[in-house]
Amino acid sequence: MFSAKALRYLQGREPPKSSSKSLDDLPNELLGGICGYCDKPGIKALRLACRTTNHVATEYLFPEVVVFMNRDSLEACRGVAAHPIFSKTARNLWIQADRPRKTTLEEWDEGQKLITELDLRRLVLDRIDQELVVGSREHTAAKKAMFEKVCNQFHIENPPLSKEQRRSRHAHAVRLATDAGQMMRDQSLFACFREVLMKCDQIDSVDLTTCHNLRTATTEHNKSFAQGLLRPVGDLNEQESGVDAMTQLMLAASSVGFKPKKINLGNLSHRILINQEEFSDQLQELFTNVEHLVWTVYDHAKLGSYAYAYVDIASDLFETKALVSLMELTTKLQHLCLYLPDHTNGDNVTLQDIVGGTTWRYLTHLDIANFEAKPDDLTDLLIRHRDTLTHVELGTVCLKTGTWPECFESFAGKLPKIQQFEVRSRFSDDTIGESFLWFGWPDEKHNNARGEEVRKFIVTGGKECPTIHYQHYEGESTSEHRSEGNDEDGNDDLEGDEDDDEA
Repeated sequence: MFSAKALRYLQGREPPKSSSKSLDDLPNELLGGICGYCDKPGIKALRLACRTTNHVATEYLFPEVVVFMNRDSLEACRGVAAHPIFSKTARNLWIQADRPRKTTLEEWDEGQKLITELDLRRLVLDRIDQELVVGSREHTAAKKAMFEKVCNQFHIENPPLSKEQRRSRHAHAVRLATDAGQMMRDQSLFACFREVLMKCDQIDSVDLTTCHNLRTATTEHNKSFAQGLLRPVGDLNEQESGVDAMTQLMLAASSVGFKPKKINLGNLSHRILINQEEFSDQLQELFTNVEHLVWTVYDHAKLGSYAYAYVDIASDLFETKALVSLMELTTKLQHLCLYLPDHTNGDNVTLQDIVGGTTWRYLTHLDIANFEAKPDDLTDLLIRHRDTLTHVELGTVCLKTGTWPECFESFAGKLPKIQQFEVRSRFSDDTIGESFLWFGWPDEKHNNARGEEVRKFIVTGGKECPTIHYQHYEGESTSEHRSEGNDEDGNDDLEGDEDDDEA
């Protein structure tokens, strides 16, 4: 109910009393929270509101330094490093390591056709989502009309380039591709990294990524790339994706004593551990203080063409133990997320060649995908971190001996701090042939029904693992079975197998 005072105000008999409070009266922590939800135009507006918001919002205007693989970007980053304010607000270094390749004019033209098709498709889909009602009777006809309308508008706003314009844009693209290699050899990238890390002394984290991995690449919005109508996706050498940029980073970091607490690596090749032995000391220094490490060596769901590039990763890491050596250095690690290549028809990296016998004193989050393991090795890894682990996620794991129910039983109820246990994709073992346990697609946010049963069992414990059904294909099964040749009741069912084969 309204109070009498509020009622008098609504009836116009008592004007509200003016308040002297403004944004200046809000604590910096609250203003910071507000800025955290604002886009860049919103932050710019807050900077104009009052002195307090100007000071706080400025810190959110340049929260990170973004480096693209061209000289104009390097110059812009040096400008940020030299700025008296922005050099103190940046807390992250984002290295977008995608580099363009040299092309002939004909190849460049083909690339422009593909880009135009992608832009048009994206624009059409966006307009359909915004303006059409899915499921309406007129939806199909409306989609066709919308497509024609958007196409006409697109071609009006983006007329074909003249012959001179094409040659000029292509020439700029060739210069950018040439610079992409030269800036490594002439140490331009090293010098840029060094200046940024030396002058932006609040930076304590690094993102190095290619191929839209971990972070969506924004190369299409970079002014220099746009002048050449380029949108590089991937590195010059797919087998050593990101290695050149990472080498320059660790050399620059070593020269100024930079040791980040957080490192995110997207589609960085494992060859950084093997082919750069002369820089092993600098690499080790970079990881010394890391508390949060995310490394996706390769993401088959996003870039299938990279599959062949890492066919030797299992043998490389087995022979060198390079990844284990790196893991042993990260003594302060709290959060480990490691996604390896998923070779469904080949050998995956073994758990022992990833972590070995490493024990992290502070490890709370463990997220590893695409590996092979012996039950004892997996159980030992979890049990030796039982006093700290709160979150575990495993994806696409092949058990080399034993069965998954037996493996789950070996550590269920023995992780006292565990709050969440996630399982994803295929879990296979040596007793079930081509069948496997299916726990949902890798990018799903929550366990599926089977995964939830496993989670509850791991967290609460029990004498026997819940019945988990095997299947032959990815996706939710409608006719589940426990193992090869058995039905849900454990009886021989040869006819059922024949039906499955025919299907």
